[in-house]
Amino acid sequence: MAYTGENLEQFNYYQPTQARAERTFSRILKTALDIIENEGIDALNTNRVAEDCQVNISTLYHYFPNKDSIVYALYKRWFEKIVIIAEQHRETITARTNSKKFYNGMIYDFLNIEGYPPKAAIALEQAIKVRSELAEFDEAITEISVKGYIEDLKKFGSQASKTELTITASLILIAVWGAITIAAEHPKKDHLLITEYTAGMIASIIKNSP
Repeated sequence: MAYTGENLEQFNYYQPTQARAERTFSRILKTALDIIENEGIDALNTNRVAEDCQVNISTLYHYFPNKDSIVYALYKRWFEKIVIIAEQHRETITARTNSKKFYNGMIYDFLNIEGYPPKAAIALEQAIKVRSELAEFDEAITEISVKGYIEDLKKFGSQASKTELTITASLILIAVWGAITIAAEHPKKDHLLITEYTAGMIASIIKNSP
Protein backbone atom coordinates (compact mmCIF):
# COMPACT_ATOMS: atom_id res chain seq x y z
CA MET A 1 0.00 0.00 0.00
CA ALA A 2 3.00 2.32 -0.04
CA TYR A 3 2.66 5.29 -2.39
CA THR A 4 5.32 6.55 -4.78
CA GLY A 5 4.12 9.47 -6.90
CA GLU A 6 5.43 9.69 -10.43
CA ASN A 7 4.87 13.45 -10.60
CA LEU A 8 6.40 14.43 -7.27
CA GLU A 9 10.08 14.45 -8.23
CA GLN A 10 10.42 18.08 -7.11
CA PHE A 11 9.76 16.90 -3.56
CA ASN A 12 12.34 14.12 -3.59
CA TYR A 13 14.61 14.04 -0.57
CA TYR A 14 17.74 12.16 0.37
CA GLN A 15 17.06 9.23 2.69
CA PRO A 16 20.34 8.32 4.44
CA THR A 17 21.32 4.78 5.37
CA GLN A 18 24.18 5.42 7.80
CA ALA A 19 23.27 5.81 11.46
CA ARG A 20 24.81 9.24 12.02
CA ALA A 21 23.19 10.71 8.92
CA GLU A 22 19.87 9.08 9.83
CA ARG A 23 19.97 10.81 13.22
CA THR A 24 20.47 14.18 11.54
CA PHE A 25 17.71 13.42 9.03
CA SER A 26 15.27 12.43 11.80
CA ARG A 27 16.19 15.47 13.90
CA ILE A 28 15.41 17.77 10.98
CA LEU A 29 12.02 16.14 10.50
CA LYS A 30 11.18 16.28 14.21
CA THR A 31 12.13 19.95 14.36
CA ALA A 32 9.99 20.74 11.32
CA LEU A 33 7.03 18.83 12.74
CA ASP A 34 7.31 20.71 16.05
CA ILE A 35 7.16 24.00 14.16
CA ILE A 36 4.12 22.92 12.13
CA GLU A 37 2.36 21.54 15.20
CA ASN A 38 2.94 24.57 17.43
CA GLU A 39 3.04 27.49 14.99
CA GLY A 40 1.47 26.33 11.74
CA ILE A 41 2.77 25.80 8.22
CA ASP A 42 3.43 29.52 7.63
CA ALA A 43 6.14 29.47 10.30
CA LEU A 44 8.01 26.68 8.51
CA ASN A 45 10.94 27.50 6.25
CA THR A 46 14.31 25.88 5.66
CA ASN A 47 16.29 28.60 7.44
CA ARG A 48 14.10 28.32 10.53
CA VAL A 49 14.40 24.54 10.60
CA ALA A 50 18.19 24.69 10.22
CA GLU A 51 18.44 27.25 13.02
CA ASP A 52 16.18 25.39 15.44
CA CYS A 53 17.82 22.09 14.57
CA GLN A 54 21.29 23.58 14.91
CA VAL A 55 22.54 22.30 11.57
CA ASN A 56 24.17 24.20 8.74
CA ILE A 57 21.71 25.23 6.03
CA SER A 58 23.85 23.42 3.45
CA THR A 59 23.48 20.25 5.55
CA LEU A 60 19.72 20.63 5.53
CA TYR A 61 19.70 21.14 1.75
CA HIS A 62 21.73 17.95 1.41
CA TYR A 63 18.64 16.10 2.63
CA PHE A 64 15.78 18.40 1.64
CA PRO A 65 15.87 20.77 -1.36
CA ASN A 66 12.92 22.87 -0.18
CA LYS A 67 10.17 23.33 2.40
CA ASP A 68 7.66 21.18 0.57
CA SER A 69 10.03 18.23 0.45
CA ILE A 70 10.11 18.33 4.26
CA VAL A 71 6.30 18.39 4.48
CA TYR A 72 6.11 15.57 1.95
CA ALA A 73 8.64 13.46 3.88
CA LEU A 74 6.81 14.02 7.17
CA TYR A 75 3.41 13.08 5.82
CA LYS A 76 4.78 10.11 3.89
CA ARG A 77 6.51 8.79 7.02
CA TRP A 78 3.33 9.26 9.08
CA PHE A 79 1.16 7.47 6.53
CA GLU A 80 3.61 4.58 6.32
CA LYS A 81 3.18 4.12 10.07
CA ILE A 82 -0.61 4.24 9.64
CA VAL A 83 -0.42 1.54 6.96
CA ILE A 84 1.67 -0.74 9.18
CA ILE A 85 -0.82 -0.40 12.04
CA ALA A 86 -3.83 -0.97 9.76
CA GLU A 87 -2.31 -4.04 8.13
CA GLN A 88 -1.38 -5.55 11.50
CA HIS A 89 -4.97 -5.17 12.69
CA ARG A 90 -6.44 -6.43 9.41
CA GLU A 91 -4.50 -9.66 9.76
CA THR A 92 -6.60 -10.42 12.84
CA ILE A 93 -10.01 -10.20 11.13
CA THR A 94 -11.98 -13.46 11.13
CA ALA A 95 -15.63 -14.33 10.62
CA ARG A 96 -16.15 -13.78 14.35
CA THR A 97 -14.37 -10.44 14.66
CA ASN A 98 -16.50 -7.72 16.22
CA SER A 99 -16.22 -4.62 14.02
CA LYS A 100 -16.63 -2.20 16.93
CA LYS A 101 -13.81 -3.81 18.92
CA PHE A 102 -11.69 -4.01 15.77
CA TYR A 103 -11.92 -0.30 14.96
CA ASN A 104 -11.62 0.65 18.60
CA GLY A 105 -8.21 -1.01 18.71
CA MET A 106 -7.02 0.29 15.37
CA ILE A 107 -8.07 3.90 15.90
CA TYR A 108 -6.57 3.95 19.39
CA ASP A 109 -3.26 2.87 17.88
CA PHE A 110 -3.60 5.63 15.25
CA LEU A 111 -3.86 8.16 18.08
CA ASN A 112 -0.74 6.86 19.79
CA ILE A 113 1.86 6.75 17.03
CA GLU A 114 5.23 7.66 18.50
CA GLY A 115 6.37 11.05 17.23
CA TYR A 116 3.02 11.82 15.61
CA PRO A 117 0.47 12.77 18.29
CA PRO A 118 -2.99 13.73 16.96
CA LYS A 119 -2.27 17.46 17.13
CA ALA A 120 0.82 17.01 14.96
CA ALA A 121 -1.01 14.71 12.53
CA ILE A 122 -3.83 17.22 12.04
CA ALA A 123 -1.41 20.13 11.60
CA LEU A 124 0.50 18.09 9.04
CA GLU A 125 -2.67 17.16 7.16
CA GLN A 126 -3.64 20.83 7.00
CA ALA A 127 -0.15 21.69 5.77
CA ILE A 128 -0.53 19.19 2.95
CA LYS A 129 -3.96 20.51 1.96
CA VAL A 130 -2.85 24.14 1.67
CA ARG A 131 0.03 23.18 -0.65
CA SER A 132 -1.62 22.85 -4.05
CA GLU A 133 1.57 21.25 -5.39
CA LEU A 134 0.96 18.32 -3.05
CA ALA A 135 -2.66 17.79 -4.08
CA GLU A 136 -1.75 14.65 -6.05
CA PHE A 137 -0.18 13.09 -2.98
CA ASP A 138 -3.14 13.99 -0.78
CA GLU A 139 -5.61 12.53 -3.29
CA ALA A 140 -3.58 9.34 -3.63
CA ILE A 141 -3.48 8.84 0.13
CA THR A 142 -7.26 9.26 0.28
CA GLU A 143 -7.71 6.70 -2.49
CA ILE A 144 -5.44 4.17 -0.79
CA SER A 145 -7.28 4.66 2.51
CA VAL A 146 -10.71 4.16 0.95
CA LYS A 147 -9.51 0.97 -0.77
CA GLY A 148 -8.31 -0.31 2.60
CA TYR A 149 -11.68 0.27 4.24
CA ILE A 150 -13.44 -1.40 1.31
CA GLU A 151 -11.33 -4.49 1.98
CA ASP A 152 -12.36 -4.28 5.64
CA LEU A 153 -16.01 -4.26 4.64
CA LYS A 154 -15.47 -7.29 2.44
CA LYS A 155 -13.81 -9.15 5.30
CA PHE A 156 -16.70 -8.25 7.59
CA GLY A 157 -19.06 -10.00 5.20
CA SER A 158 -20.34 -7.37 2.79
CA GLN A 159 -21.48 -8.86 -0.52
CA ALA A 160 -21.67 -5.52 -2.31
CA SER A 161 -19.36 -4.56 -5.14
CA LYS A 162 -16.35 -2.34 -4.52
CA THR A 163 -18.11 0.47 -6.39
CA GLU A 164 -21.14 0.20 -4.10
CA LEU A 165 -18.93 0.25 -1.01
CA THR A 166 -17.01 3.40 -1.92
CA ILE A 167 -19.40 5.70 -0.08
CA THR A 168 -19.44 3.50 3.01
CA ALA A 169 -15.64 3.28 3.03
CA SER A 170 -15.41 7.06 2.63
CA LEU A 171 -17.66 7.51 5.66
CA ILE A 172 -15.34 5.27 7.69
CA LEU A 173 -12.37 7.38 6.61
CA ILE A 174 -14.22 10.56 7.65
CA ALA A 175 -15.01 9.00 11.03
CA VAL A 176 -11.36 8.05 11.60
CA TRP A 177 -10.18 11.54 10.72
CA GLY A 178 -12.86 12.92 13.01
CA ALA A 179 -11.43 10.90 15.87
CA ILE A 180 -7.92 12.19 15.18
CA THR A 181 -9.22 15.77 14.92
CA ILE A 182 -11.13 15.56 18.20
CA ALA A 183 -8.22 13.84 19.96
CA ALA A 184 -5.94 16.69 18.85
CA GLU A 185 -7.96 19.03 21.10
CA HIS A 186 -8.17 16.74 24.12
CA PRO A 187 -5.68 15.20 26.57
CA LYS A 188 -4.46 11.66 26.07
CA LYS A 189 -6.63 10.40 28.93
CA ASP A 190 -9.69 11.08 26.75
CA HIS A 191 -8.42 9.16 23.72
CA LEU A 192 -9.94 5.84 24.77
CA LEU A 193 -13.40 7.40 25.08
CA ILE A 194 -12.99 9.10 21.70
CA THR A 195 -12.05 5.82 20.04
CA GLU A 196 -14.97 3.99 21.66
CA TYR A 197 -17.51 6.50 20.35
CA THR A 198 -15.91 6.51 16.90
CA ALA A 199 -15.76 2.72 16.75
CA GLY A 200 -19.44 2.56 17.67
CA MET A 201 -20.25 4.96 14.88
CA ILE A 202 -18.26 2.91 12.36
CA ALA A 203 -19.92 -0.31 13.53
CA SER A 204 -23.27 1.32 12.83
CA ILE A 205 -22.09 2.38 9.37
CA ILE A 206 -21.00 -1.18 8.63
CA LYS A 207 -24.27 -2.62 9.90
CA ASN A 208 -26.22 -0.40 7.51
CA SER A 209 -23.86 -0.83 4.56
CA PRO A 210 -25.01 -2.58 1.35
